[in-house]
Amino acid sequence: AAILAARLAFTGAALDKERALERVRAAYTAHEYGDMVQVACLLLSNVRKFPEERSFRALRLRNQLIHVHFSAREGGLPLLRALGFALRDAEMDEPLLVLEEPNVERDFEKWADWFDVLKANIARLEAELRVLRLAVLPTAVKGSMHVPNDESLPRHRQGPQPQVATLAGSGM
Repeated sequence: AAILAARLAFTGAALDKERALERVRAAYTAHEYGDMVQVACLLLSNVRKFPEERSFRALRLRNQLIHVHFSAREGGLPLLRALGFALRDAEMDEPLLVLEEPNVERDFEKWADWFDVLKANIARLEAELRVLRLAVLPTAVKGSMHVPNDESLPRHRQGPQPQVATLAGSGM
């Protein structure tokens, strides 16, 4: 069912990101919408931080994080499409959503344009998170290709944060 939904979501003209965001905003509660925006921002931020890492640019539809936040939700796949992901042939009988990175050595201008669009999409999602008073989720750490599952994605609200002791003994 998820594969068929993905094929349908990637047929025809893509929505622009504003229309895709509006469609998702209208379909869900503020909490659900905020979760989708946070995760979409995290996915793109990981690509910005590590553009050479294919594992951040290729999303398996059966990945729990992708399924829960996008594949199983109305408007989720069109949102990813509007943010630049394309449906690609199956790997192990599973289609992938791929954010294709142009070859920087062959065509730097094309790569630079791609990277500018990526940064603009992240900035738009971050602006939406500010409106929702939600924090941007932390990106991956090099050497750790772990993408958190749904239970480890806290709803980071902005505002007063608890004091945390540092090694120097002061609060942050």
